[in-house]
Amino acid sequence: MQAKAVIGLIVAFIVFFTAVNIASLLGGGPFPIEAYLSLVILYPLLAVFLLFAWKGKPWAYAGTGSFGALIAVAAASEAAGDPLASASISAVVALVLGLLMALEGLKAYVELKQTSRTEGAV
Repeated sequence: MQAKAVIGLIVAFIVFFTAVNIASLLGGGPFPIEAYLSLVILYPLLAVFLLFAWKGKPWAYAGTGSFGALIAVAAASEAAGDPLASASISAVVALVLGLLMALEGLKAYVELKQTSRTEGAV
């Protein structure tokens, strides 16, 4: 059951990140370098995690958990730059989605590994 939660969180993060990139593009300023990097690095990585999580591969859940932890740390460090400034809504959403992806991904990985051990012992 954890697999569906992880897949849903990956899709939610893709939708969120796409919306942030579109908003920054429509904002009028120059297109940020992070958006270009996301097209080359983040979207393919998320697509791989999504595809193999769908197939039930344990490493995809561990990878999603690690990726979510990195996103949460990056979002938290951005907000920690000025502790008196209010955090933007996109930073808060990135932090929450990152934490959820980390927790659910690693929980699904552990659950899948325990299931495979108990099936192997029978």
